[in-house]
Amino acid sequence: MVNFELLKGYTNQENALIVENYPYGYQRTQKRYWIETHKKKGDRLATQTLNPKTKIWNKPKKSTYNAIMVLYRNLENNHIKTFSIYPSTSKETIKAFEDRIKGFQLLQEQQEQLRIMKAYSKAYEGVTFECRAREYKHKVTGEITSSVPIFEMDSYIEVDSNGEPVNKEEEEKQQKEVKQTINKIASYYYHKGE
Repeated sequence: MVNFELLKGYTNQENALIVENYPYGYQRTQKRYWIETHKKKGDRLATQTLNPKTKIWNKPKKSTYNAIMVLYRNLENNHIKTFSIYPSTSKETIKAFEDRIKGFQLLQEQQEQLRIMKAYSKAYEGVTFECRAREYKHKVTGEITSSVPIFEMDSYIEVDSNGEPVNKEEEEKQQKEVKQTINKIASYYYHKGE
């Protein structure tokens, strides 16, 4: 198990964690780290190195967004890393993340993300889905196939298992109803505090 120290309060360039003696080509310089938190998008890691020749900070490099991200220092090698969870994370992974950062005070926006994730995780319990191949019927020959070259799609229509044209509007309506139901259930668990 990795021995680590959770790092708090590094949220922008002005209050970033600065690491000295960072490799920069054949020289050494400073590198700074911070976690940017966006109310709707989540968190992302930002890093920036100091150009040792000009003494000007280079353009920041930013990761993709995750739901929640926390900086930590690996005490075995002193490297700065992150613990993060994605918006679609399972209930078990959320619990493991919470156990790993136990006692760490998340920002208010991060707490809100965690609350939303828990609500959706609870809402998805018992949800099942089915994957099925789509079938297409050639408009002229009537041939039914599940594989159509993309440049020939105009020559086919999508059909159900009986060979009848699929009602796209009905399919979209059903998908919309499923999403609304899941959102209502998640909202229930969100307000219940689960």
